[in-house]
Amino acid sequence: KETVLPTMTGVITNITSGVVYFLRGVYYVAVGVIASVYILYNKEAAGAGIKKILYSVLSLERAEKLLKSFRFSDGIFLDFISGKILDSAIIGVICYISCLIMGMPYPILIAVIVGVTNVIPFFGPFIGAIPSGIIILTVSPIKCLIFGVFIIALQQFDGNILGPKILGGKIGINGFWIMFSIIMGAGLFGFVGMLLGVPVFMIIYTGISSLVDKLLGKKGLPTDGAYYENLLFINPVTKIGVERPPEPTFEEKQKAKAEKRAIEKQKSSEKGERLFANVISWRSKRKEPPEKSDSEDSESPDS
Repeated sequence: KETVLPTMTGVITNITSGVVYFLRGVYYVAVGVIASVYILYNKEAAGAGIKKILYSVLSLERAEKLLKSFRFSDGIFLDFISGKILDSAIIGVICYISCLIMGMPYPILIAVIVGVTNVIPFFGPFIGAIPSGIIILTVSPIKCLIFGVFIIALQQFDGNILGPKILGGKIGINGFWIMFSIIMGAGLFGFVGMLLGVPVFMIIYTGISSLVDKLLGKKGLPTDGAYYENLLFINPVTKIGVERPPEPTFEEKQKAKAEKRAIEKQKSSEKGERLFANVISWRSKRKEPPEKSDSEDSESPDS
């Protein structure tokens, strides 16, 4: 009894906490859905009210800039989310058909998991592959291995062909910033942050880029990023950029190394010749008889 009661108490506590956490999540989701439906139903009235407030409080120029930012943000979110939903739906259908052909168990469940998690950029296919692989593993380890290879191929198809075709140039940022925005969004806001991290970061990134271009324009400097790739410095008087010297090609590097070796070899040869000449000169001096001095000539017997 002393052992069972604490164990049962801990189990009941964990179950209760899990149920409360789950119900709280369901509550938040339900409230969000209801609020979203209500706002969408009355979006014209809500938009008119926001415009009325902005034009009454701010100047016409600032109000127009703010509304332009709102329209841009709305377009980013709409394009990205609608594109990802379409992409995920196609991936789910492909996964379902492929699972049927390969004879995988629970093809509908696996396709739904893969399609839903594919909404998450970059990490989505791998997140969906883990529970799907576990489900298949309980039936057949061999099919689980085949499914893993299939998911890798499907992810490559989505990332390199299907995704760019659907989204096109809507993202406009490289892979590093996409990964950064997903990790930051997940760390700050969890699953919702993973979903919305990329479009939010795109809005921030575009805003900062516009501000930088505006400041560069005021200084009379180019705004094209390619101009600064090989830039060494900008002359503060003429405002003309000086580029770095181009990197030598492989053939030029090899030629420079060969010339350097030839010069070093020539210097070494000249040094050896000088050393050899010095040795010959020193040996010849040792072989020569010493010259007689004038005092020795005066003390000779003939004197």
